[in-house]
Amino acid sequence: MTDQRSDSAPQLASELSKAQVLKYLQDNPNFLATTPAAWQHQVLTGSAAGPQTVVDLSQFQLQRLRAQLRDLQEQNREYLQSGRLNTLILGKAERAVMRLLDAQSLEEVLAAIGSELADVMGVDTCVLALECERAQIGYLKGPGLYRLTQGSVQRVMGDEAVMLNETATYDALVFGKQADHVASSCLVRLHLAEHGVDGILGFGSSAAGAFDQSQGARIVTFLGHFVERVLSTWLLPRQDLDALKSA
Repeated sequence: MTDQRSDSAPQLASELSKAQVLKYLQDNPNFLATTPAAWQHQVLTGSAAGPQTVVDLSQFQLQRLRAQLRDLQEQNREYLQSGRLNTLILGKAERAVMRLLDAQSLEEVLAAIGSELADVMGVDTCVLALECERAQIGYLKGPGLYRLTQGSVQRVMGDEAVMLNETATYDALVFGKQADHVASSCLVRLHLAEHGVDGILGFGSSAAGAFDQSQGARIVTFLGHFVERVLSTWLLPRQDLDALKSA
């Protein structure tokens, strides 16, 4: 009688795929540890001396651990650098907030926006563009303040609260005469419901690509909300403006 096992063994071996071997090792994680003979004829490639028979994996494991350590050290350096940067930005933001709070006039508010907030973001210019009545800001003028016609904010911002533009977009409208020096921008929508005023807080950089959609907007959103609160102290409420008109 013919031994069927001896005939089928070579056929089974030839049909055994790499995927099946990997699947078996995954299902039996202790196989290599409990079967030393499995390593006897295996080789490691990539050595300067050519393929080496695997007898002891300690060197291989050591190399892998060293590579993991290098990765962790690099991540740690990145975290430390990020932490220092965040601390620096936070310190600048605190100084900007205090100067805005200490402002004694709308002129001083605009001065703080143009200097302190620009420094917080590390940009060349920071401006305030408002849809407001002339009476709400008087005849105040300056390179950091621009009046917009009604509907301009919606036209520029659409439904966005923050726009990060890698290239100049609507910058002539928001940045006025400074637009020639703005290559990329961050625009933050402002809304003062009590005053009937919409506006844009604009950060402009002379470098293209200084802003892009991958960046977080948390800090500029905070600054925008804070500027709204400060402006509400200095702008005439809508009801007072209407009373002034009817007087």
